[in-house]
Amino acid sequence: MAHKNAAEEVSLPVAREYGKPVIAFTTTRWNGLQELSSSAGPTTAECLSFAFTPIVSPPVEIVLHSARDEDELKDALDNVKMGFESEEEEDLWRRYGEGLESTNDDFFDEYPEERFLKASSVS
Repeated sequence: MAHKNAAEEVSLPVAREYGKPVIAFTTTRWNGLQELSSSAGPTTAECLSFAFTPIVSPPVEIVLHSARDEDELKDALDNVKMGFESEEEEDLWRRYGEGLESTNDDFFDEYPEERFLKASSVS
């Protein structure tokens, strides 16, 4: 949801081109996606489902997740979907993630070499 640009613009297209599967992790951004907006934030299942939306899947085939407790694990397993049921639902969470781009103080998702690859492929 948040900080997905490098993956969607460089890493995932290359993995798709070479037919390589991808294992995603930290889909909740270490629970930060829920903590930044507890009332309107996504559930863990929605974060996991986002990784399987058509824009990223394929190549995402596996999502690793470490639940905070048994209840969160059960809820995620009961409600995770292979993508969203509507474009509106996907757009809702895409906009939510885009609204959090300003919280990327550590630049975790934006590796300099991926930015270079993107810039060089455009020219």
